[in-house]
Amino acid sequence: MKVSIIVAVVIVYEVLCSFQRQHLRSEVYKCAYERAEETGKPLLVVGDPHNGIGSGIHGAAYGCGDLCFDLTGCPQCPSARKNALPRGMEDLPDDSHVIFISYVLEYVDDYDESVQELKRIGGDDIYLLRVQPWCLTALLYPGAKRVLYSDPFC
Repeated sequence: MKVSIIVAVVIVYEVLCSFQRQHLRSEVYKCAYERAEETGKPLLVVGDPHNGIGSGIHGAAYGCGDLCFDLTGCPQCPSARKNALPRGMEDLPDDSHVIFISYVLEYVDDYDESVQELKRIGGDDIYLLRVQPWCLTALLYPGAKRVLYSDPFC
């Protein structure tokens, strides 16, 4: 009986975390979009808005931007690149884009090089989402190589 109550509480907590992540996606994307409009820089979205557990449950919480970059190639986005960070962005000029990153850095093979490449392209205009380390989900994401405890762009 006690075990089933604990399991139920954990499930409810994780579902609430999922809704919070979806809300954060929308809010942070909106900030990145507005910054792109304000600066006149194109918006680079890193992380397919139509892929992942949250998108399957809640629907896409953010758009494709001017360019979408993901391992899947963002097949539903009009302008996309299929590659694994940090490869595939070498032709993008320094400090040329506003970047929105949705739950991608947890999965990359070369974390440090990926962060450096994103900093090169985005400068100070980087908007990062990471799985909350206090959620059990952060430890269970399929294929995740790390949990991010801090923002690498601060």
